[in-house]
This record gives sequence, structure tokens and C-alpha cells, in this order.
Amino acid sequence: MNVILKLIPRLVLLLALTAGPVALADDLEDFEDFMFEPRHGLYVGGLVGWQLEYDITSNDIIGSSNELEFAFDEDFTYSGIFGVYLNNWRLEFEANYFRTDYTDVKFLAFDINADGDITYLSGLGNIYYDIPLGSKDFNLYLGGGIGFSVVQSDADLDSTLINSVTIDGITTTAAIDSIDDTFTTFTYQLMAGLSYRVADNVTLTGGYRFRGFTESGNGDIASGLIFREHHINTFEVGVRFDF
Repeated sequence: MNVILKLIPRLVLLLALTAGPVALADDLEDFEDFMFEPRHGLYVGGLVGWQLEYDITSNDIIGSSNELEFAFDEDFTYSGIFGVYLNNWRLEFEANYFRTDYTDVKFLAFDINADGDITYLSGLGNIYYDIPLGSKDFNLYLGGGIGFSVVQSDADLDSTLINSVTIDGITTTAAIDSIDDTFTTFTYQLMAGLSYRVADNVTLTGGYRFRGFTESGNGDIASGLIFREHHINTFEVGVRFDF
């Protein structure tokens, strides 16, 4: 009996020494699975955002430093997405629609009422990186994208502005009492937010998006107006379905 009692501590120590490395290896394997679990496959989804109030300035008209400033309402924006998982990276195509109303137009110290709207239809290619936050189902995402937007602007002004316009080498004057233009502009964006997988193939998202549009000419050449580069800020929520 005394011999057995003396052997018990030695057996416990031996088991601890042999089991320790195995447990440590299992912990490391679990950690690697958590951080680097490969994710592959396709997904589709949608986003709804709240586009904040913003302004667009035009080129100078009637001489230097006399630009128009167009102000627009806050409104909803809608996106459909189709993408592919590549481990923690995601490649995605996004189609976006946004329409909002003019509020007014500023010229020098004057406020000119504008009755109309502006519509953006955008197609963009995006790339994202997902960073696990305490769980592989809860991620911080960072992303960016580039593409093009077709912008249609249609509004009537309650005052008439006179602009100097050069067409085919001939300079003349043009009356601006409405804006009826369609143009295409290069578009870029940056995104950041959080995502949480609520089911095996369903992920909810919420975040912020900064979208910029480069300077573009107008379809209405006779007005001589050019919308300068501008940007829009959006807070959004969305859902992804994996398949």
C-alpha cells in the first residue's frame, strides 16, 4: 500500500507532462482555426443607407470666383451586392441607386429656389478585409472600391442666370433657368463597419461609407455648367446570404 501511495504523485506528474503539450497544441490549433478559418464561396445581399445632406459646387460662371452651390436633402440609398469569399478577403460587385431633391442654389449672396431632383446610378467593384473581433462570427470590415456613376439632374430655377459659353470656338451668352443634364463620372469609395453572422449563411452588417465623384461635364452643353468633384457620406445597414 505504501508503495502505491508513493507512486500516485509520480503518475500524476507524468500525466501532466504528457498531456500538457497535447493540450497546448490543441489550443494553438483552435486559435488558428478561429483567426484563419478559410471561407470560400459566393454571396448576395443588399444595403440600405441614409445619405447625409451635401453640396455640389459648379465651375465659375460670369467671370471668376462666381460659382453656383447646389444643396441637396438627406435621403435613402439602396445597393445590391454580389461577391465571393477568399479567406478573410472579399471581392464584390455593387449596384447602387440614390435619388434626392434639390433644396436651393446659392449664387454669390443670393439663395435661388430649385425645384427638382438628382439621381445617381452607380456600378462599383469593391474589395474588403474581415478582421475577427473575439469571435469568427463577429468581424470588423474595411474596404474600398472604384467604378462609374451615371448622374441625372433635373430642376427648375426660380431666377434666371446668364453665363458665358464657348461652343465650337464661338463665345456667346446662355440663360440658365433650369438644369436638365445627364453625365458619367468616375466614382470611388471607402467603407468600414461591423458584421455579425446570425446563422450559417446569414450575416448582418452596419457601417459607414464615404463616396466621391470626380468633376464632370454636363449633357446640357449650352449652359456651360460643370459639377466639381464632390463626396457623400452614408450610414448603412445590410444583410449577406452565403451559398
